[in-house]
Amino acid sequence: MTLNDYLPVLLLTVVVAIFAVFSFVASNLLAPRHPTPAKLSPYESGIEPVSVIGNEPFPSGSTSSPCSSSSSTWSRCSCSPGP
Repeated sequence: MTLNDYLPVLLLTVVVAIFAVFSFVASNLLAPRHPTPAKLSPYESGIEPVSVIGNEPFPSGSTSSPCSSSSSTWSRCSCSPGP
């Protein structure tokens, strides 16, 4: 087999790569951008989104849960499931 046998495959690969890049660029440039107050408003619960500081997924001083992070059993927690 010579290099000319692989030319159609190489050409098709280049065309596909160019099409993929063009599709992403075109969709980014042509996408409608209409931010409305409803889209920019807080979540339905009313909680403002909080940015994460460092690698901490949850704020350490969070008071939103009635159970403290130091509770190791449900018996000491006010949000005990079931009877």
